[in-house]
Amino acid sequence: LDTVRDDPEAVAAMIDNWQWKRNPDEHMIRLSRQQFLSIPPEVIYGDFFACSQFNILDQLPSISAPTLIIGGDSDRMTPFPLSEELATQIPNTQLVKITDAGHKILLEYPRQTADHISQWLETQNFKV
Repeated sequence: LDTVRDDPEAVAAMIDNWQWKRNPDEHMIRLSRQQFLSIPPEVIYGDFFACSQFNILDQLPSISAPTLIIGGDSDRMTPFPLSEELATQIPNTQLVKITDAGHKILLEYPRQTADHISQWLETQNFKV
C-alpha cells in the first residue's frame, strides 16, 4: 500500500502486468495507464486500502438476491477460483467464465459480457 502513495508509476506497471488477458491490446494498456496515473495517489490508496480491509465472506450465504458472477480465466488480480468460491457461497448464483479474459473483462470482451448479462436478466424475468 505504501508504494501506491510513494511510487504510482511502479504500481501502474504492476497493474498493467496483472489486469489484462494474455495478449492485451497495447493501445488499451496505454489509455488505462494514463487514466490510472491521472487519479491522485491518495484516492488510489484509499481504494486499495478499502479493498484490503473488505471481507464479508461470513455474510455471503445470507445474500438472497439472484446473483450473476462473471469472471475471466486469465484474471490474475481476482483469479477465477475466487469467483468459483463466491458462487458456492451465495445462494441462487449463476457463474460465467469468459475464456482468455483478464480483470478488465468489460473492456476486453464487452459484447460477450453484455450478452451474458442480457441472457441472465432474461432468466430473471427482466426485459432487456
